[in-house]
Amino acid sequence: VMAEQNRKQLNELIGGIAAGDHKQGSIEQKIGDLYNMAMDTTRRDAEGIAPVKPFLDEIAALQREDLSAFLGKSMQCGMWGMYVDADEMNSSMNILKECQAGFALGEKEYYFDTDEQTLRIRNAYEKHIENMFALYGYENAAALAQTVLRMETRLAGAAKNNVELRDPQANYNKMSIEEFKALVPEVDWDAFFAAMEITTDSLSVGQIGHLKEAGKMLAEEPIEDIRTYFVWQVMDGSASYL
Repeated sequence: VMAEQNRKQLNELIGGIAAGDHKQGSIEQKIGDLYNMAMDTTRRDAEGIAPVKPFLDEIAALQREDLSAFLGKSMQCGMWGMYVDADEMNSSMNILKECQAGFALGEKEYYFDTDEQTLRIRNAYEKHIENMFALYGYENAAALAQTVLRMETRLAGAAKNNVELRDPQANYNKMSIEEFKALVPEVDWDAFFAAMEITTDSLSVGQIGHLKEAGKMLAEEPIEDIRTYFVWQVMDGSASYL
């Protein structure tokens, strides 16, 4: 109830700002322009997938040697996450943290359990991926959906489940950058961090097994399948804005 009230109040506030005339360059003008752009469904329908076409073209041209830098700079694609937060073992400082990511269903059980409800969800998810590829104009949408699901399933297989994620000590693995590079040598971490524009001498790896599997996938999976997987991530992340 509180969340719904908050959304209603925000809508009234932003809608009111968007309806008014404001000084060019003001915060109100920028808020209004952004809101009106988002609400202009006629423009969005006319543009189709044009706003994400540059990202799709970049992915189509990716070679294996490009992957590390691409993952470092991409805001749409990823097999792991990185963020800065307080160091659990030293609250007076922040630390760069790595965490598992890259499988859209979120919980690994959705990829492996075989009960009727889970199978229904997994099959519906695969069909959704297929429909999205078709809507974006890709041929062989069913085969592409199978590739995405296979990639996500492999990544989820190395991930921790929600119970395992609750153990703070098991998910805190601080190490030097040199130790980190040795942990997952398949990734060019110098290129990755340069693309992120981050410099640090240490970080905490949340889920080591998952990250090591992601590195193996980048080295072992066919580049065409990696591209397909990244295309899906762009589609999944942008669909509600197009």
